[in-house]
Amino acid sequence: MKQLLLNIRSGEIYVHDIPIPTINKDEILIRTKKSLISSGTEKMLINFGKQNYLEKARGQPEKFKMVMDKIKNDGLIPTYRSVKNKLEEPMQLGYCNIGEIIDLGKDVTDFKIGDRVISNSPHAEFVVSKKNLTCKVDNDVNDDDAVFTVLASISLQAVRSIKPEISENYCIIGAGLVGIICGKLLETSGCNVTLIDNDVERIIKSKKLDLDAIILDHNVKSTIENKYLNKVDGVIISASTESNTPLELATDLVRNKGKIISVGKTAINISYNDFFKKELSFGVSRSYGPGRYDFKYEKKNYDYPLEYVRWTENRNFQSILNLLNKNKIIFRDLISKKYRIDDFKSAYEDILKDKSNLGVLFEYDFARDITQAEKKTHINLKREKVDNNFDNLNTSFIGCGNYSRNFLIPIFKKNKFNLVDVVSKTGISGQLAKNKFSFKKNSTNANETISNLDNNIVVISTKHDTHAEYILQAMKYKKNIFVEKPMAINSREINEIEKIYLNTKEYKTEEIKFVVGFNRRFSPHIVKLKSLLKNNKKNKNFVYTINAGKLDEGHWTLDKKIGGGRLIGEVCHFIDLLTFLSGTKIINYDKKPINNFNNNFSIFLEFEDNSTGVINYLSDGNKSFPKEKLTAFSDGSVFEIDNFKKMNAYGVKNFKSMNFWNQDKGLNEMVKKFKNSINKNQNNIIPFKDIISVSKICVELS
Repeated sequence: MKQLLLNIRSGEIYVHDIPIPTINKDEILIRTKKSLISSGTEKMLINFGKQNYLEKARGQPEKFKMVMDKIKNDGLIPTYRSVKNKLEEPMQLGYCNIGEIIDLGKDVTDFKIGDRVISNSPHAEFVVSKKNLTCKVDNDVNDDDAVFTVLASISLQAVRSIKPEISENYCIIGAGLVGIICGKLLETSGCNVTLIDNDVERIIKSKKLDLDAIILDHNVKSTIENKYLNKVDGVIISASTESNTPLELATDLVRNKGKIISVGKTAINISYNDFFKKELSFGVSRSYGPGRYDFKYEKKNYDYPLEYVRWTENRNFQSILNLLNKNKIIFRDLISKKYRIDDFKSAYEDILKDKSNLGVLFEYDFARDITQAEKKTHINLKREKVDNNFDNLNTSFIGCGNYSRNFLIPIFKKNKFNLVDVVSKTGISGQLAKNKFSFKKNSTNANETISNLDNNIVVISTKHDTHAEYILQAMKYKKNIFVEKPMAINSREINEIEKIYLNTKEYKTEEIKFVVGFNRRFSPHIVKLKSLLKNNKKNKNFVYTINAGKLDEGHWTLDKKIGGGRLIGEVCHFIDLLTFLSGTKIINYDKKPINNFNNNFSIFLEFEDNSTGVINYLSDGNKSFPKEKLTAFSDGSVFEIDNFKKMNAYGVKNFKSMNFWNQDKGLNEMVKKFKNSINKNQNNIIPFKDIISVSKICVELS
């Protein structure tokens, strides 16, 4: 399928042929008929992409600080690589889509295949949507009108925010699409409206749409006062500018106790005296309405009760469609031009050059037959059985997020694994990885890739709730498995994996390898510490402090059903590391919360040799402070490892320190040993019993 993407590093726009995305049980697959270009938003993104690194940094000072902190903690080279890869990640453009449902997840009950729907989706032939971001379209509503629904909901939410009353007078600063639709909606509400813009062509177009509009000049204030015989009741700012002029003008135009709402990307430098003298109200309209930026609403399909939140994102979509159905408003007159998706260069050239263009649509070849390759999401040119016992290292990657692209794939490639195919849910990140690392194929179908006969190694780096499913699938086909932590997120999954492993001869005898990505035990600092502790006859005591950092409430790792929570998703690393350093099994463990904060806790571990470990996991620290510090006490000696860059020893003969410029958490060494274990038929690089023990303890403690 064809999808429009933006290279955020260069500002280049391009169309990529990628597999049709797959859907989860709660998702909807839509075949696109038309999509609307949001001129203001997309121009802003394109122009940002064309800026150099310095200009990008100046425009995002908070992210610049994050980069500097990362350099301090992780080193220059890893930080440069991380930033570079982040900027290389393609960005989807567009968010206004109309099409037809062609597939549904088994949990979706509100729609059926064949439904004509609008969705908050990008410019692509096939898109995946969630229930709260999708609405059915009545047969009487024209495609050219319906495609404006999502964008029009931005305008609707701005109008709702200003709370208009019949016969009130309003000005709208900025006569782009959002501003014009605000004007139409206010007129529909029985208000008087005047649009203001500094572009003559936009003023002319607004007048052609039967809206009162005036040019922004030195006479604008007196013009408005003469027209309405007073100040206006409210102003909506829909302009896109770094200047504070729109807000200053709005402050002048509005009456005492008047209202100002900003819906555009503009400077907001409020003059206290101006607002104080008039007792003005000011607010910012948040996109489509309540639900926007709420992870649970947009991604998990949770709705707000109507009794408490009348107008949500989805209910605003429905309102616009209802107005269209009753012919209360028409959008097709806003269309300036239509393009085929293949003509995207001409479309964006027009938008960037001519500010007067309003609605610009992409049209898709809805009638064309879907190819077999698209239907299958993966095509195999040659299917030959792979022999696990020889040096072929044919590797498939399931999951292609930031960690995979920044660390896992480069290290597997460096160690000369044969990169066969890469799987990503949408196909976008997979296509990026395919081009960058020379994978032979890109796919969106994980199960088909795992079952292929042209790989003998499967690397799993997806969201945590899918790990067990893909492990079990890979075990069925007796593949060598490298899975990112955690192995699983509940007891049922762990027990099932353990049962299959122990009942599969090739895994039990370690002829076929299985490993979880507990890379820290392979760090040179840890390997050195292990060797220094080897001769200490007394028990060992470890204190491990993690400055984990705060995550947004909607972050997927905090969702117990998806990420398993931070203990299962990350602390497993630290429990495994202390297990390795002790060299004996854990016989007792406990967890205590710190300050009654869910993600602040201490874990106490007692080992069979009487060694102890304390893990202090703290998520309310400062990111400028190093993330990890491990201290080991044993037989009169003290060892301190600082963020896997430095190690100091106290009371140790012939060893004082080990210092690196950059972090080394052992991932490269781990992959190298994994390779050797396959080629030379060695034992698993991490004992399976350790993996199971750590996994079970994490689930119990969580």
